[in-house]
Amino acid sequence: MPSNFHVLVTLFVLLLTAPCTLAMTDLLLSEPALPQSPLKPPPNPNKPNKHSDYLAPLQPCTESRLEPRPGRYMVQLRPGRTLQQHSEAVGMDMAPHVDMVFKFIIDRAYYVGQGVEESLLERIRRDEGVLKVEQDCWGELE
Repeated sequence: MPSNFHVLVTLFVLLLTAPCTLAMTDLLLSEPALPQSPLKPPPNPNKPNKHSDYLAPLQPCTESRLEPRPGRYMVQLRPGRTLQQHSEAVGMDMAPHVDMVFKFIIDRAYYVGQGVEESLLERIRRDEGVLKVEQDCWGELE
C-alpha cells in the first residue's frame, strides 16, 4: 500500500501534467469543513504549546530521486482539528504560510506550509493537533 507521501507526490505530478478544470481545482485545493470526531475530542487549542512535551513526527524526504524543498512541509492535522485551532495553538495566523489545503482528504485538514523556518517548524510540531509533518519534496518520478 503506498504511503500518503507517495500518493501526494503522484497527485502533484498529475495536477502539473494534466489539464485541470476550475471545478477540479476547487475540489482539490480548498479547505474542507471538518466535523468533530465522535470518537475522541480534538486537543485543547488553548493549551500553550511552548510548554507541551508533544512533538509530532517529522518525516524527511527519503525518496532518492527527489530533492527536499527547504521551508516547505506537508502538515497533517488530527481529525476534527481546524486550521483556526492550529493557528491558535501555534500562536500566530498560519494563513500566510499555507500554500494549499487538500480538500480530497475529507476527515482532516492536510496542508502544505511554505516559508517555514526552524522555530516555526518546532511550534507547528508542538501543536498536539498535528498528527505528522513531512518534508515537501520535488523531482521526477519514473
